[in-house]
Amino acid sequence: MRFVRPSQGCLWLGTRQVKRGNATLAGVLFLVFLSTGFIGVVNHEMWRDELEAWVTARESSSIANLFENLRYAGHPGLWYLFLYLLTRFTRNPVAMQLLHLAFAGTVVYLFGRFSPFTKGQKIVFSFGYFPFYEYALISRDYVLGVLLLFTFCALFRTRTKSYLLLSTILFLLANTTVYGTIIAISLGLTLLFECVVDTGMRRSMSARRWDVFFSLLVFVLGLVSAIFQLMQPPDSGFHVTWDAGLRVGWVVATLTAVWKSYIPMPNLFNYQFWNTNLLMDGPMQVPAVVCAALSLVLLAFSLTLLARKPVALFLYLSGTFGILLFSHVFPYIRFWGSLRHHGHLFMVFVASLWIAGHYGESELTSRRLKGLTRLASCYGSRCITALLAVHLAAGIVALGFDVLHPFSASKEAAKFIQTQQMADMLIVGTEDHIVSPLAALLDRRIYYLESDGIGTFIVQDNKRKKVSPYQILGKVNQLITQREMDILLVVSYNLAPLFATSRGASPDRDLNLSISGLSAHTRTIVPDEQYFLYVVQRKNDEGLKRE
Repeated sequence: MRFVRPSQGCLWLGTRQVKRGNATLAGVLFLVFLSTGFIGVVNHEMWRDELEAWVTARESSSIANLFENLRYAGHPGLWYLFLYLLTRFTRNPVAMQLLHLAFAGTVVYLFGRFSPFTKGQKIVFSFGYFPFYEYALISRDYVLGVLLLFTFCALFRTRTKSYLLLSTILFLLANTTVYGTIIAISLGLTLLFECVVDTGMRRSMSARRWDVFFSLLVFVLGLVSAIFQLMQPPDSGFHVTWDAGLRVGWVVATLTAVWKSYIPMPNLFNYQFWNTNLLMDGPMQVPAVVCAALSLVLLAFSLTLLARKPVALFLYLSGTFGILLFSHVFPYIRFWGSLRHHGHLFMVFVASLWIAGHYGESELTSRRLKGLTRLASCYGSRCITALLAVHLAAGIVALGFDVLHPFSASKEAAKFIQTQQMADMLIVGTEDHIVSPLAALLDRRIYYLESDGIGTFIVQDNKRKKVSPYQILGKVNQLITQREMDILLVVSYNLAPLFATSRGASPDRDLNLSISGLSAHTRTIVPDEQYFLYVVQRKNDEGLKRE
């Protein structure tokens, strides 16, 4: 294989050259995206992970206190810093949604303005599942990772003059999420790989040693700061077990992430579509091993597309297998990830095609490989367009379900509590991580039974203890006795069957409690984010005593 520099910055998608820099298209995409995205945001009920970040930033008294509160979060603090600054001006979490939408719109603008894809592909991608739904309507820190990844791609050409700007982007990217850290490492190694295979870049580096030195320093500092924040304290409630064993079931589960990421079509037969896949979770219920095999086909297709672009191929290999190895060899708290995590695999694929536009095609010695790459060159553009069309359909389906059905019952439950003028009661909640969105929406603290204390955001330490249904009323009885006030009990599951089994629904049958069920909020896209509300008071007490 011989490395060849391009004569012009164009990507080989199909048989024709595609010019960069369509500012008009990018501007139109940006405006249409924000308009349609705003409709989605207005109709999206935020779930616990979104509101947990907001309330953590809101309740932090300083930046130092913010990072103290993030010790157990498992995420670097860049997104939280933006939220911290925002919460100095408003306590309304809708502001977070608008900021997130603006970041997502910027992703679309960068893609439309600087990527080397065709106009049709730019349009279809912009309204696909990940950029239009997962990383736009659901306000999480992942949008910053995608934004910085695409910013890196847009500014990739500046590396011939200086690496400092790109290293600064990598510093920030590493501090978004653990997936951002992996991708930042992959991008940094890609820059190094280019210098290894390209003598011209090596000579350029030797001529600007101080630039290379400071750029490398910035990059390393970014990685160190990110890894430091990702490390869990000794008293963390997350039990991380590092296991490098090779197990067939793990390999299959890991490989299916590629299929889910590249073909993110959700199960259309259930409104609880989120994190489902039509092939794996739909009526057909295809075995995971089949989807793992299809994942290998998708990986082979991607490698064939990039075979003549060594630098882009290296980026794809290091980024993709870095994410997959993180999931398989070092399972993060034994969590295989959801679609929002798997989406980074597809974003690495898109970024690799983008970076490929900076290079000409290298020569191959293998005739068989030449034939495959020639076939990919003829049909690659059509296959990519078809792939993006699937993402577009998935994005439309997801938006439709989200508009028609509550994503979470948190907003509905909070509105009920306010309408019934119960917001000033002592609110006791369990399970704490599911009930916690009410603390953000009601802008007040909740007594969490798992930690036996008042709080807003959840501190994920090992002091939290799971509370069984039979323990709930015992703890509530103690609170009523200590505080001499009635309680609004919010539970994430139905306690009615338990009440029917015995008086007071407690092993202690002498509890003198009156329990009144108020409402149930259950029809949600997120299956476990439902709320059952009860008023608990001493029998024969008159009225409701407030905090």
